[in-house]
Amino acid sequence: MYFNSIRKQYFILVFAGLVLFTGCKSSVKQNFGDFRAYYNTYYNAKKSYQSGVNKNEAQNREYNALIPIRIHLEPVNAGRADFEVSIDKGADILRKFEESKWVDDAIEIIGKSYYYRQEYFSADQKFQELYQATESERLKQRSVYWRGRNYLEMQLNDQAIDYLQNEILVFGGNWDKGLLAETKAILAQHYVAVENYELAEKELSECLDDLTTKEHKARGYFLYGQLLELNGKPEEAYDAYDRVGKYYRDYNLFFEANVKKGQVARDLGLNEESFELFESLGKDDKNFTVKADLDYELGQALQADGQFEEAKDVYLSVLRNTISKPSNVTIAKTYYGLAEISRYYYNDFKLAASYYDSASSGRVDEEELPEGFDAAELFSSFGEYVRLRESIELNDSLLWLGQLPEAELDSVVLELKKKRKKELEEQLREAEARKNTLVTVSQREQTQNRGTATNGFLNFKNPLLIADARSQFQAIWGDRPLVDNWRRFNSIVIEISDSTQTETSETNIYAGNANIQLSDIQIDLSAVPFLPEDRDSVNNLVANEYYELGNLFFLSLQMPDSAEHYFIKVIEEYPDYDATSISYYSLSELLYSLDELDLARDVAEELIQFYPESEYAKRLAERYQVSIEQSETQISEEDSLKLVYDQLSDLEVSAEKADSLRSFANIYSDFYLSPRIMLDAAFEYSELAKDSVYYLDYEVYDSARVSYQYQLEQFEVYKDSIRVLNTDTTLTLAQQAALNVKLDSTFKKPDYDKFFPYFGEYWDSTRVVLEEFKMKFSDSQLIDPARRLSGELTIPEIFLIIEQSSDSISTDSLMTDVSADSLTSEETVVEQAIKYLSCRDLRLSPEIEGGIQAFIESLEIYVYDTTQRYFMTYKFKISTEGEVVEYNLERANVDEEFRDVIEEAIEDRLKFIPLTYQDEAIPVECDVTFDLSATE
Repeated sequence: MYFNSIRKQYFILVFAGLVLFTGCKSSVKQNFGDFRAYYNTYYNAKKSYQSGVNKNEAQNREYNALIPIRIHLEPVNAGRADFEVSIDKGADILRKFEESKWVDDAIEIIGKSYYYRQEYFSADQKFQELYQATESERLKQRSVYWRGRNYLEMQLNDQAIDYLQNEILVFGGNWDKGLLAETKAILAQHYVAVENYELAEKELSECLDDLTTKEHKARGYFLYGQLLELNGKPEEAYDAYDRVGKYYRDYNLFFEANVKKGQVARDLGLNEESFELFESLGKDDKNFTVKADLDYELGQALQADGQFEEAKDVYLSVLRNTISKPSNVTIAKTYYGLAEISRYYYNDFKLAASYYDSASSGRVDEEELPEGFDAAELFSSFGEYVRLRESIELNDSLLWLGQLPEAELDSVVLELKKKRKKELEEQLREAEARKNTLVTVSQREQTQNRGTATNGFLNFKNPLLIADARSQFQAIWGDRPLVDNWRRFNSIVIEISDSTQTETSETNIYAGNANIQLSDIQIDLSAVPFLPEDRDSVNNLVANEYYELGNLFFLSLQMPDSAEHYFIKVIEEYPDYDATSISYYSLSELLYSLDELDLARDVAEELIQFYPESEYAKRLAERYQVSIEQSETQISEEDSLKLVYDQLSDLEVSAEKADSLRSFANIYSDFYLSPRIMLDAAFEYSELAKDSVYYLDYEVYDSARVSYQYQLEQFEVYKDSIRVLNTDTTLTLAQQAALNVKLDSTFKKPDYDKFFPYFGEYWDSTRVVLEEFKMKFSDSQLIDPARRLSGELTIPEIFLIIEQSSDSISTDSLMTDVSADSLTSEETVVEQAIKYLSCRDLRLSPEIEGGIQAFIESLEIYVYDTTQRYFMTYKFKISTEGEVVEYNLERANVDEEFRDVIEEAIEDRLKFIPLTYQDEAIPVECDVTFDLSATE
């Protein structure tokens, strides 16, 4: 009984095991396949991928804090071999274990590896493939994130913005929190790329705290601070930069964040806090190599606080720092700071010009300099100021000399000779001293033993030799400072005379004669204006230079007070010279720009009163509606032509206006505005040509061109995929040959010229005018836009061939020779014998009886979505009576039910007005578009 019970239990267990094994056989097989796929292939792919990522992200990154930084850093070349292995292993899973659960993960890791290898088109294809293949929402979301990140490197920002916005909405509340934050951060960076900083700030504010890594949070808060600065929120920007320190792992980023904090504090007027922050950074040993750069920021804080002397000392110490040398960017900014102090505090424009020159002379990338760094422009402006001031001083001195009595002039000349004699004698003494010093050094070198061990390496322990070396150096170089850029520094602190060569030649003449006689020295007085007419000429020159100074302060330096001073000086002190009328005009304009409207009008009325015939008086008279009494003969021919042109320009668009502009430009081709007028005529004709048919044709033409470009890009992506497959070493020779054939294939450019939309009388006129422009005004600055427009409107060759042969078309050619024996009925004979001519080739437009709009309204189709364009384009064969013989749908964007309605109407009641050629009705083949978008 016991054994029977045991045997019964044994059979039950065996039976249950068999049933269990049979039912789970497929599950065991699947699990074993997943096990092999993971440990044989995917594990190695994942390991190689992570190795490549580690190498890629371990590269040192420099940050340019002047432009928005990236949260997700762009890939570099490190780790490419690891990513190649990862791609190969992932491809093995797709080939050998296509039933395993690791297929989706393999597609993802291949896409990410392509991304890090900077093969972005291949990466995009894989992320799209992952999105379509996987059933996991998390993997779909990851594909969206990686595709958005990939778009950053492809610079497809607008496309990425639309894509990410849509996908974020698609998943709604099912998003993984961290993935959603990372995706929003990517979207924010796309907004940054298109300079939409407000939306970028908004997206970042919503996701920063949920970013998945500290690195991303640190860079995210830094970028957030930059965006807040750009959006005019410095207080919030300060807080954002401050939060970088909570997450940073990269000290370079932490350092840049602190620098930005100090700069923002300075902009907020917190100068003491800014100074303390930069001082603290400067004391940190980790920042030793950038000590000079931090000292520059200290100088900026002092300058902002109004401590100009102290700021100047700090700036000079930066330039002289030989231990921690400043970067080229800091040198440029330091010189700029010194220029600003010289300009605003010392009022020394000459020294400011030298500093601006130094600031603009360094080899620095413009992207590394702050916005508004206009050193080159300011050097040009202040250099011009220095030139004008020196010229005015020289001319004033010459005028003074020219008006002196003869006795006083002789005294002045004698003093000049004495001064010149003293200078020459000093130069001779210095030359002799240099000669003696060199000889003495040479003799000492011969007698001194320099090779003893007690002197040390290079004799640095021998005081006598050190003194000799110093003397020899000074004999050649003088007391030049022992710092870099000493020549530039000396050019700032020492005024070097332009007459160096002249002085040297004079010194050579008097060499060997220490007793120079005054009678030997000649003073050139040829430039002194002794005659009244000469003085008048110099006065005119000085008046012009004072006006130029005023204009310089007004337009370039934005210093209206100084500009007003010089304009008034010309008006009051030089009333009878050429610059007076324009000084009146400029003064009125200056006052007008300052909203001093009454004073501006008063100055204008004085100008009109004293200089009624000047061009400037006419301009202000027109502004203030003041009449000028003058005869018609006083109006120049140029003014008359300008008046006619202005009147023509005010006319509405019409054929008469276009014809008049064209004739005007041809008749007065020497008039300076004629190129502009001729181009205006071309634009007028083109506007007349743009009717409703043109806009429909152009949309088709443009869509065809865009479609070709898109298909070409997709073709290149397809070939990239084949290249990847071709690297598979397991392919047979036949498979490789087949792939090579595909690689050698080309994408034929479609003939979208057949959709060319620029046909008609006015387009022909436009082309003719542009050809006239190219012949008459080939040296005009407007020749490039004229050539571009002419190229766009050039008729394709296929139409030129048709046009050349159109004269031979006759009604006889509309019938072909057909044998009656080959046809079965009279109707078939007629149908096969008719040759339907193309409306496009003949440039004819078919018209529906009653009008196309009435036909569309009779369909009783109602479209409520006005944001979409709904249309149907049919190719019709139309008989000589206007009947529809045959029709075929070419393209459409409507529902199937709409198509049934319109085709029923075509068969029941559509009829065209017969088309004629050479006064005879002809059968034609035409495209007709029914636009349903307007029906509501």
